[in-house]
Amino acid sequence: MKYLLLLCSVLISLALANEYEREIKEALKLCQQSSGAPKDILSRNPESDDVPTLKDFLHCIFKGLNLFKPDSAVDSAKIEKMLPSDLTSEERNPIVTNCLSLRGANDADTSLDVYKCYKKYTNKVHFNLRR
Repeated sequence: MKYLLLLCSVLISLALANEYEREIKEALKLCQQSSGAPKDILSRNPESDDVPTLKDFLHCIFKGLNLFKPDSAVDSAKIEKMLPSDLTSEERNPIVTNCLSLRGANDADTSLDVYKCYKKYTNKVHFNLRR
């Protein structure tokens, strides 16, 4: 059986703190369906040819988890709480310092930029989701 790999952050790549796990799983399932993203979208290189689908998928997750403030900046305090607890300080600190303040031309670009930044500092997959 194939799995949808989840990352943070971002996000997204986002496997985040256990208290958010149910909410994240629901957002991932909904966003995979609505964006048409393949199950392995988060295990792919974020610089790949599938960037539009990845961007749509990540934007959906950010919106679904209310990770944007009214001014379209990411809610860094909320995201920081959702970061996986097993990140080392060598992974966590640069993510918090360098990634959570990024802003793109629009919310979708911001979602992708934060995810790409997160991937620079960790490639951990924190849990798998079955379809």
